[in-house]
Amino acid sequence: MIYARAFFELQLQFAHHVTVLSGLPLARVLLEYTNLYIRFGLGRDFDPAHLRWQEYVAGLQGTNDIQEWTYRFYLTRSGGMVAPTVVATSGCFSYARLSGERIRLHFQNAETDGRSPLAIERVSQRLGLSAQTKPERIEEDLMEAVPQDEWTFFGPALVLHGRYTCTSQQP
Repeated sequence: MIYARAFFELQLQFAHHVTVLSGLPLARVLLEYTNLYIRFGLGRDFDPAHLRWQEYVAGLQGTNDIQEWTYRFYLTRSGGMVAPTVVATSGCFSYARLSGERIRLHFQNAETDGRSPLAIERVSQRLGLSAQTKPERIEEDLMEAVPQDEWTFFGPALVLHGRYTCTSQQP
């Protein structure tokens, strides 16, 4: 699979924001906060001394267009790593074994319309508190259903309900 340039641009934009907010050097952020190392086919050791990683970092210093350099570097590397085989799935989560005692967690949003399973629209419908789809209308239904003196606690209660009771299929 060949990833689109936009995938790398997003990784680089994220790294830039992390660098600005944290003050960490860009090379370190690219290694520790993106998956470029893996996409370059370098494994999962995240070794800053890896010769190909060093080649990539050196190229960053000599370019005016980091996005172009990164994508060209990616395209010239022989195949990225193949994802490990999934061992087990539970609802929207699955995992695969890496090496030793390490595992790789995966999340698959099972909702076909792209909304989060924990979005207010989903939770209020699942609990039968509102049949509405617009947040403003849902809020009105919730304000009617929940006594005003409980509003402060209702949101956190829903979060805890979702965390400890809900499965990926139903509450």
